[in-house]
Amino acid sequence: MNDRRERRLRAHAWSTVAILVRFLRPVAGRAAIAVGLGFLTVAASVAMMATSGYLIAAAALRPPTILLLWVPIVGVRFFGLARAAFRYLERLVSHDVTFHILAGLRVWLYERIEPNHRLLADRRSAEVLDAAVADVDRLQHLYLRAFFPPLVGVLVGLGMLAWLGRYGPWLAVAWGFGALTAAVAVPWWTHRWTRRGQLRLDAVRSARMSAADELLRGLLDGALPARTAAVLAELERLERKEQREQARQGWLQGASDGLFVFVTQATMAAVLWVGMQMFSHGRLAGVLLPAIALGALASFEAVAALPAAFQQFAQVVAAGERLLRLAQWDAPAEAPGASLAAARAVALAAEPADKTAVAASKTAPVATPAAVAAAAAQVHAANRRGGAGVPALRVRGLCVRYGPGEPYVLKDVDVDLDPGKRLAIVGESGAGKTTFLHVLLGFLPYEAGSITLAGRELRAWPAEDVRAMMAVVPQRGYLFHTTVEHNLRLAKPDASREELEQALRIAQVYDVIARLPDGYATVIGETGALLSGGERQRLALARALLAGAPILLCDEPTSALDSVTEQAFIEAFFTAAAGKSVVWVTHRLAGMERMDEIVVLRGGRIIERGTHRELIARGGWYAQMWRLEREMAADMAAKG
Repeated sequence: MNDRRERRLRAHAWSTVAILVRFLRPVAGRAAIAVGLGFLTVAASVAMMATSGYLIAAAALRPPTILLLWVPIVGVRFFGLARAAFRYLERLVSHDVTFHILAGLRVWLYERIEPNHRLLADRRSAEVLDAAVADVDRLQHLYLRAFFPPLVGVLVGLGMLAWLGRYGPWLAVAWGFGALTAAVAVPWWTHRWTRRGQLRLDAVRSARMSAADELLRGLLDGALPARTAAVLAELERLERKEQREQARQGWLQGASDGLFVFVTQATMAAVLWVGMQMFSHGRLAGVLLPAIALGALASFEAVAALPAAFQQFAQVVAAGERLLRLAQWDAPAEAPGASLAAARAVALAAEPADKTAVAASKTAPVATPAAVAAAAAQVHAANRRGGAGVPALRVRGLCVRYGPGEPYVLKDVDVDLDPGKRLAIVGESGAGKTTFLHVLLGFLPYEAGSITLAGRELRAWPAEDVRAMMAVVPQRGYLFHTTVEHNLRLAKPDASREELEQALRIAQVYDVIARLPDGYATVIGETGALLSGGERQRLALARALLAGAPILLCDEPTSALDSVTEQAFIEAFFTAAAGKSVVWVTHRLAGMERMDEIVVLRGGRIIERGTHRELIARGGWYAQMWRLEREMAADMAAKG
C-alpha cells in the first residue's frame, strides 16, 4: 500500500515538474547558453587543475630549460582566467533566464486567478499571498539548482569519460562509479530523508502565515483585544516548531555535504590508485598521475550542487503543486484572451437542467471572433450615442445559487439594460443585489436562464472583453499601498493629469487629495489606511470612472457618504455618465428619481419594478422604504 502511494507521489511530482518546465520555452535559447557556459566553466576548472598537476610533476623533474614549462604555465593562467569569465557569464545568463521565467509565472498566475472570484473567496489571503510571492520565488531553485546543474553534470561526465578513457578504461570506470555515487546515490538519500520533513515544514509555515495574518488584521481592525494573547501564543508555538523542522533539515543537509566530500575524496584516491597500477606496468607516464588525479577531483564541481538540488526538489515540487492548485491548472479557466471555442465549451458543459427556462439561451447564435468584435464595437458606439439601438444587456429567467442543494440567491430574474439606460436595483441586505453584479462580471456562474450582451450569450464572451465594457465600483474598493496616482492609473495607465483631476472631481474627492502632503504622490497606506472610509470609496469610484467603460456597475457607491456629499456626488456622477449604461445597486433610495427603471429585489426575486413615481403611487415595499427614509432624515434634521 505504501509502495503504491510512493509511486503515485513520484508520478505526481514529475508531472508537476513537467508542467513547470514548459515555462522554459520562451527562453529556451538563453537556457541552452547558460548550460553551455556552465559546462565551459567546469571544463576550464578541470583543465586548470590537470595542467597544474602536470606542471608540478614536470617541474619536480628539473627540466634543462624553463621553456619546457612555458606552455603549461601559460595554460594554467589561461584556464584560471577563463574559468572566472565563464562563471561570471554563466551566473549572469542563468539568473537572467530565471528572472524572466519568474516574471512570466507571476503574470500567468495573476491571469489565472484574477477572473476566478470564487477561487479567491474560498482561500485565505495569506495562502494566496504565500503562493504569489514565496512559492514563485521558491521555483527559482527548479531552474538554477534542479534543472541546469544536472545537464551540466551530464556534459561534464561525458567529457571526463572520453578524456580518462584515452589513458585507460579502468580510469574511466573508477571515476564513473564515484561520479554516479555522488550524483545519484547521495542526492537520492538526501531527497528521501528530507521530503517528509519538507512537507511538515510547509504545513507549519502555512499555519504560521495564517496566524500572523489573523493577528495583523485583528490589530488593524481593533477587533482582537481579547484574543491577542492567544493568537500570539499560537504564533510563537508555530515559530518554534518551524525552527525545529528547519534545524532537522539543516542537520540532514550537513550530513549530505559530508557524505559528498567523502565520496569525492574516495573517488580521487581510487583514480590515483588505478593510475599508479598503470604506471607500475609502464602504461602511463608518471607526470600524468597528478594531472589525472587533480582533474578528477576538479570535475566533481559539476555534481557538487546535485545533493542540494535534490533537497530543493521537494520544496520546488511542493511549491509548484500549490501554485497549480491555486491556479486550477486542470480547470477551464476564463483567462484573458481565452478562445471563444473554449468559452463555448464551458457554456455547453454548464448547461442547466431546467430546459424550459433556458430556451432562449440554447437558440442564441454561436459567437465567432468576428461577431464578438463587431458586437463589442456596436456596444461602444451605441453607448457613445446614448441611443436605443441593440440592447446592451438582456437577462431572462436568471437563476443562481452557490452550489448544488443550496437555496437560490437569485430566482427568475428578468432585466433589460438598453444603451444609455439607468437601472437601479434596490432591496434590503441579502436580497441578491451584489450577487447579480457578480454574475454579470462572470465571477459566479448562472445555473439557469440567459444573459445576452449585445445579442450574444455572456458565457461566449472572453472575460477580458466583458471587463473592458463594464467598470465596477465595489462596496469596498481595494486600494494598494502606493501613491494616489498609481492607484488611479490601474484603470488607465496612459491617463493625463487632466483626466485624473476630472475623475477625482466627479467622485467628490479632489479636494481631499489636494490637501494630502504630497498630493497625487502621497502613499495612502495598506488598503488606503490614510483615508477615511468614505474617501476610500470615492477614490475607488474615481478609478472606475477613469476606465471609461460604456457600462458602469455601482455597488452601494454612496453607502459611506453623508447626505450632503451624497447629493453632490449623485449630481456630478450622472452628469459625467451621460450616454453610458448604469446599473446602480443600493439600499438607500437617494437619487432614484433619476433612474429609468427601478427593480426591487427581496429574497432573490423581483417583487416590484417601475419608475420612482410609479412605485411611490403603488404604495408597496418601495414606497414604505421611501417614506421611512424621509422620516429618518427629518428626525435627524430636527435633532441637528
